[in-house]
Amino acid sequence: MTMKTIKKYIAFLMLATLMAVSCDKDNGSSTKEDPTFPQLVENYNVTPGETLTVTFTPNYDWTISIPTELRQWFWIQDGSFVVSELSGKASGEPVEVKIGVSETQEFDKNFSCDVTLTMDGKSEVIAKFMLPAKERTLEVTSEQLQSDVIALVWSADDAEFRALVQVTSNTEWTIETPEWLDVNVPETTVGVVDLVFTGESLDAQTGTVVFKSSDEVLKEVKFSVPSCKEFDIYTAKISDGEFEYADGGYAWHEESASEITMVWLGADFRMPVNIDSKCNWTVELPEWLQVELPDVTAGVVSTTLLGVPSKYPLTDTDGKIVFKYGDTVIKEVTVHMPGCQDIMSFAVSMSLAELEYNYIGEVNTSTGYISNLATATLSGVKSVRVFAVETTGGKVGVENPEWFTYEISIWDPSTTAPVMQERTITFSVAENTGDVRSAVFFALPPTVTASVSELFNADATVKAEYAKYALKVSQASMNYDDYISCNINPSAEFAYTFEKADAQKAQQLAAALGATDHVYTLTYTSPYCRDDAYMTMPIPYSSFKVFSSDDLATDKSGVADFWLSFVEAGESKNYGVVDMYSNEMPLPEEPTVGYVVFYNSEGGVLAIVECISPVKEEEELPEIPEGAFEDEDGDTVENAEIYFVDKNAAASAKATLVRVLETTDKNTKEEMSEGAIVLKLTVPADTPVEIALSEACKYYQMPYALSSYISVNGEAYSETMGMLDTAITTASISMTAHDPIKNTKDFVKFHTSMSETYPFMVVYIRLR
Repeated sequence: MTMKTIKKYIAFLMLATLMAVSCDKDNGSSTKEDPTFPQLVENYNVTPGETLTVTFTPNYDWTISIPTELRQWFWIQDGSFVVSELSGKASGEPVEVKIGVSETQEFDKNFSCDVTLTMDGKSEVIAKFMLPAKERTLEVTSEQLQSDVIALVWSADDAEFRALVQVTSNTEWTIETPEWLDVNVPETTVGVVDLVFTGESLDAQTGTVVFKSSDEVLKEVKFSVPSCKEFDIYTAKISDGEFEYADGGYAWHEESASEITMVWLGADFRMPVNIDSKCNWTVELPEWLQVELPDVTAGVVSTTLLGVPSKYPLTDTDGKIVFKYGDTVIKEVTVHMPGCQDIMSFAVSMSLAELEYNYIGEVNTSTGYISNLATATLSGVKSVRVFAVETTGGKVGVENPEWFTYEISIWDPSTTAPVMQERTITFSVAENTGDVRSAVFFALPPTVTASVSELFNADATVKAEYAKYALKVSQASMNYDDYISCNINPSAEFAYTFEKADAQKAQQLAAALGATDHVYTLTYTSPYCRDDAYMTMPIPYSSFKVFSSDDLATDKSGVADFWLSFVEAGESKNYGVVDMYSNEMPLPEEPTVGYVVFYNSEGGVLAIVECISPVKEEEELPEIPEGAFEDEDGDTVENAEIYFVDKNAAASAKATLVRVLETTDKNTKEEMSEGAIVLKLTVPADTPVEIALSEACKYYQMPYALSSYISVNGEAYSETMGMLDTAITTASISMTAHDPIKNTKDFVKFHTSMSETYPFMVVYIRLR
């Protein structure tokens, strides 16, 4: 088509249009206006909780709407109402409609909303909005984060390598860790979660911890742990055959041990150890060693290595203590176990140092002769040698003489029984109708291989090196030389003598009290001699009587207030003690003489004991120093200002101080006799005066009724009751004026400790 033809075609169209318009006008008709829709608005990342605005100018009545099923996520705001549809009138002015958006998102799900405008029967989507799926977030923080690595550090309190980590997340998560790393994750992980990571490894390790939500990796964090190979074992210190103690426990060597020696201290083989490690370990021990361990061995473990009694080696033996981490050895220590064959203990019952029998076979004890069998306890290995050897007449005789027998309990041969066992030995003797006889019982460890003859000196006494294994045995004859033997205590304070009477006195007393060859004289220097002067008889007496020297016919044994009596010890009637002027009877100026006579069942006299009493000691009057004087109480006193800490201050306070030298007060006199310094302080009311104490004081006392009036160093006596945490050497004393309290004196008594009955200083107080 040529350009000329085109121009003709356009002109034709324009003419046709004008004609059509002209025809319409001629017919009275016009063209209808279409609804005007705004340009499409699109937002595919709306903010939760946001309010969106849709603007349009409606040329027709209108209705705007959103899908009803989206009301949870999107809505139209109609004033205070929320709707899914809103209508209005045509307007020449722009109309704004508010679209609300939910504050809530969901993971893995987008919510899209089309906003539709309808006018004049026509509808168009004028806005497209989308609330996107919620993004999963996770943050990890830790003070131990360094250079993008969280380093586990050793905690002595928790005995483990650990790291404290805080995880903040808006979603539930799981965790993947290296095998050397542990952590306890709570059931609910959303929000803020505090975690404790722990771990241990023989070699230093670095690994990655992965935080995930389903299959999505939220975070990867590196963790590290140092090597836990560090391991030290410390043994307890020993001195003087005992373990040392410090701060309420064992005292430990400062150097880590490479060798350990087990110690026998009387009951078992043991060695306390203090093990310091940074990993959980196990231990392998020799069969003769055992130890009790906690479930968790990391950190400091204090325990005791113990020998296994059924596995004790007889001779010195070495072994290895192997500490392991898993299957890896981290420490080996050599352990020395002494042989036990030389260890033996032998103890006779009733603390008897020897076995002394009377002729009928009763054994002499601290309470006299008794018919019970003497026993001993023997602890040692099976091969301990036990036997007796006759030594009558000072000659080494046969082994195991017939008159002296012993029985030893059987040995437990089971494999689980101790290598060292405790057995009981029972001793007995036959009645002796002949002369005095003796023997020695031996309990020898296996390493003592001496023959019988090698155990004795030429005079049949046991050689010194074997004395600790020997028990002397003797039995008296029924034909005794002395009926009474008396325990002699060499105490100078309460000295007494017991001896045979001379021939003349013996003859006189036998003629007066009954025929006997056994007459003795017992002399006391104090009534307290009775505490030691126990007498023993080889055969029991049937009865006894007590006589006064001026009345040999009247038995005084039943007279309660008589100065002389015999006290039987037990029911054996062969053991007892003489009592003279007991129960605080006043002592005589001159010795009093009386007699205790022992009888057999036929009424014959077995023995006579002449008893000479102690006498009253002459009272030594103390020397009264120059300057002493008698005070208003009648006490002899002297100036004692030397005990003022500050004499000038005491003088300014108008305080005076004297020391009591003599007094008639019974209690004060007793305290002074026990060494107490007794002072009298005169001081104005409520005026403290400081006094130097003669000793360090840990406890003071005063009448409780005066606790609100008397003060020592400003303390409330009612609260402390005089018990001091720290010892004092000076005391600031003051007293408030008060009415006299019946039967109560104003004083403070100072003691070195609560266990001391008597004070070392007493201060009586009176107000000026």
